[in-house]
Amino acid sequence: MKKMSLIELLDKYSREELADLIGCHLTLINHVVQKKRKVYIEMDDAGKITKCYEIKSFPNRKLSESKKVKSSSCN
Repeated sequence: MKKMSLIELLDKYSREELADLIGCHLTLINHVVQKKRKVYIEMDDAGKITKCYEIKSFPNRKLSESKKVKSSSCN
């Protein structure tokens, strides 16, 4: 089983081919590339895609200063 990023697979396949392999729309592939999202694909030994997932940082949004102060005072 191999784990590769979606960007690495674009070296082997065109965006249209990759969208067909994954089973998604071409606009999703374009969005991932444009926003530089961390999407990984797991493939079996035959080269068939078994799983796709995205890794996001936590928290995935910026906290305001008031929420930071409020959460730190609760500890």
